[in-house]
Amino acid sequence: MKLDNAPVIQTWIAFTFAPSPQKREWDMNAAREFLYRYRESFTHVDAIFDETYHIEEISPSRPPEVVKREVGLDRVRARDEKATRWLQLANDQMVFNIMRGHDSPDYQFLREEALSKLEDYVAFFGPTGLERAELHYVDIIEIPKPPDGHIKLDEYFNLRVELPETFGPTWYFSFRLLLRPPVDGDILEVRFQSEVPKPNSSTYRFRTDWHMICANIATLDRGAIGERLDRAHDCLFECFQASVTPETWKLFHPSE
Repeated sequence: MKLDNAPVIQTWIAFTFAPSPQKREWDMNAAREFLYRYRESFTHVDAIFDETYHIEEISPSRPPEVVKREVGLDRVRARDEKATRWLQLANDQMVFNIMRGHDSPDYQFLREEALSKLEDYVAFFGPTGLERAELHYVDIIEIPKPPDGHIKLDEYFNLRVELPETFGPTWYFSFRLLLRPPVDGDILEVRFQSEVPKPNSSTYRFRTDWHMICANIATLDRGAIGERLDRAHDCLFECFQASVTPETWKLFHPSE
């Protein structure tokens, strides 16, 4: 099934590798060398550093002083010219992001790009194992405002919080769920919240974050990891479809 007006504004796949003394050391030179191969498509690179200050009391009669300052590399990220594709590196971690441009992000493209870069990462850094893979979607759903300006959430969402009428109308909400999907060891995290309306907007906006953690992956094999990601994607799509009513589903313009 295809959604011609899919609500996805961002999606990413992350890989977290098992720590190993045998792998290549993580530093700025290694990150820069790894990213150099993508220089034609990822034209902008920046680095984010952490600063740690150690403060101690030198004398009871004087204020505490900074005795040591440490600067460490947190992560390096590269993006394309339009800032719609990002590749981020940290120690024992790699993340490939797609932001919405003219079209909604496509899972198959995300999957193939992420797995291709996974192979490059393994060949370059030499990790010995994969702790987990993660698949994340961010949806923004826009519901047209009725003439009176009020909507009933149960007409649009099956994923919602129901409160007694004594509480009055809902102005804003935000909640988080941690669930156990069918695949043993995996964790599904769902965040659902209303967004602050834009001035003079004709719609109400709602945001859903779908996050699947695929754990217990005891291999670096591309095919096996791809299968786990596919199962995660199918599970997230089923949950997404079940989270909205037929009235909302029509807004996405589904087609075969």
